[in-house]
Amino acid sequence: MRSMMIALLYGCSAWALAAPPIGLVQVRQAGALIHYGALRVAFELPDAAAPADLRLQLPSNGAAPRVLVSGQMHRLPLWQSFSWRKNGMQLRITALPWADSAPALLLDFGKSDYRIVIAGAADAHDIEQLQRYPGADLALLLRDGRRQIVVPAQGRQIDSPYRLRKMRRSY
Repeated sequence: MRSMMIALLYGCSAWALAAPPIGLVQVRQAGALIHYGALRVAFELPDAAAPADLRLQLPSNGAAPRVLVSGQMHRLPLWQSFSWRKNGMQLRITALPWADSAPALLLDFGKSDYRIVIAGAADAHDIEQLQRYPGADLALLLRDGRRQIVVPAQGRQIDSPYRLRKMRRSY
């Protein structure tokens, strides 16, 4: 009985490690395209370059971030959120403070299934800045005019495209 229980636990943990991808992040110059289930989010990309359900813009002049959905623009002052659903998938976008006067965006997919921070400006201490958002699974940081994908927990850059896998949270 004990060996069967151990085998079952081992099998479950192996399954968790090999969970199928639920999305993809592709960096394109200073922008990115994020696929998560049925949702497609374009960040700082022209309409023709990337068809998307939502478009996100982080102005560099300190103005509020913008979310464009179906031709309608929504401004997000700091600490404000915008929620959207498509085919049962949910996305909550929150404007957060970053370096200087530039905001950042926190994209929270599903029921806290995956969290991505998008920094609004380049910052020499961006990895330290990420420590302010301990729930972030991935970050899109601006370095030398290009977006880079960083895993905050490891503080290291990874290659694009990056496959998203559902995160298990223990609260």
